[in-house]
Amino acid sequence: MIDRLEEFEEAPAELYVMGALSGSRELEEFEKHLPDCPWCSNELKLLHLLQNHLRSILPEARHESATECDQDRHNALSRYHELLDCKFMRGLTRKEAIEMRELEGKLESEDRKQTEELTAGLHRDRELLRNSINELLAVANKLKNK
Repeated sequence: MIDRLEEFEEAPAELYVMGALSGSRELEEFEKHLPDCPWCSNELKLLHLLQNHLRSILPEARHESATECDQDRHNALSRYHELLDCKFMRGLTRKEAIEMRELEGKLESEDRKQTEELTAGLHRDRELLRNSINELLAVANKLKNK
């Protein structure tokens, strides 16, 4: 049975939460060790809190909406490249030249908007993470002082 934390090369609670304890023997030993070690138990509680909190503030919905935008952007880029090929192969009609300028403007505008949204999202996520860390540190201090 595990008597000390030092017997693991890395922090066992982190490895446990990530599902990365190597071999069933290490896993079994850690699970036997857990009830007798308040430090590991508290660390495990904090890691689960952090994991759940991160899941709640980083929803998969962002990925889904990004996929829709990616498809629209892909279509616009495809059409732009078609027009670019026409421009070099045969020249553009007036209508195609106008469409190409509109696509350039649309793509530039989307790039700016996407950059602004990503930057705002990163700032929000950083602030949420900072708040989460502060909350977790407060919980850790309460558990430590028990």
